[in-house]
Amino acid sequence: MQNITGLDIVMVLLIVGGSLNGLRIGAVRQVAGLVVFYLSVILTTRFYRLLLPSARNLLVGAPTAVLEAVIFVLILLVVYALLSVLLISMTTMRHPERGSKKQGRWHSSALTSSGESVAGTINHLAGIPLGFFTAALWIGVGVLVYRFMISSNWLDWEDYRQKLAAGYQGSMLVPIFRSFLPYALKALEPWFPSGLPSIFLIN
Repeated sequence: MQNITGLDIVMVLLIVGGSLNGLRIGAVRQVAGLVVFYLSVILTTRFYRLLLPSARNLLVGAPTAVLEAVIFVLILLVVYALLSVLLISMTTMRHPERGSKKQGRWHSSALTSSGESVAGTINHLAGIPLGFFTAALWIGVGVLVYRFMISSNWLDWEDYRQKLAAGYQGSMLVPIFRSFLPYALKALEPWFPSGLPSIFLIN
């Protein structure tokens, strides 16, 4: 029987956190976040290799797989943050009056207020499964990068690689996320007609 590994605990925390964040921000913003995530993965996958030569010169002796995985994750996080800020800025510019509405607007009818309240509640509740799905996608990408990172010898750091590999192989949740990854990766294939890079290989 498989034991719960540290990797499983991290995945559970991310799933719970993603679901709660979906409840907090609502379905509309969560869908926008999914679009940003999709674009971020596409841009990162297409351009992250351009920085690898410079990174190799700075970190001489670092295992190639580790270096490539770290560069990919860092660029993905930066691109995601930049696109998120851009989206927020565009939304704020489109609705500049939202933060300065007159106080008299609260005199709206009770029916309108009730309708808005119900719509808001539905929006936030619908954000839970979307938050779960978003967290699952992040974890899926993380699983692929993790697998790629431990797939080759780390030379002087081989002992650490073996410990990480043991956690990966003993995980109860990794097989679950790997089972849906082929379907998720199909959404990227149109952008890479010559094939996805090795970092996205499942086996």
